[in-house]
Amino acid sequence: SATSPTPSALTAPATVEDHLLPGVTLLIAYKDSKCDATQGLAAALQLTQNAFGGAGVNAIIGAGCSGVPPAR
Repeated sequence: SATSPTPSALTAPATVEDHLLPGVTLLIAYKDSKCDATQGLAAALQLTQNAFGGAGVNAIIGAGCSGVPPAR
């Protein structure tokens, strides 16, 4: 139906924004943890303080490496 997008529709960025986050523009920034907890923490701090011209980020989505423990 028109109110429930198909799984294939969810893979298209414009469709995701139109259906899930209308009127919202998603900006993505990333840093490499190098699978090291110290590097991961430094990268997260850089994102929160310096991403997007100093505006920072609203969310950080987990480590891409299983060797990096969560921040304490």
